[in-house]
Amino acid sequence: MARIDDLGAVEWVESGGGPLIAIPEIVLPFWSGADGDEMYSDYDRACDVDGSIGLVPVGDTRALVLGDEPASTSFLPEHGTFVRWCAADSE
Repeated sequence: MARIDDLGAVEWVESGGGPLIAIPEIVLPFWSGADGDEMYSDYDRACDVDGSIGLVPVGDTRALVLGDEPASTSFLPEHGTFVRWCAADSE
């Protein structure tokens, strides 16, 4: 098992509030965010995800919603895993 310090520098993504959303690049043009024409936006649907993880429809597929709190998040491609910062003072 690899330790985080064995993986090199980890690039963290942060949000000022609200969930983080991972969207397949091919359907990104279909994501309207909070500025959609509908009364109930894509962002509203993402915020409605109950718990730490969920899916919302985007185009003809789904986007992964990392919800619950706007924790710093990184993707470790060599493990195919998202990690979230929960209870540590430093990397």
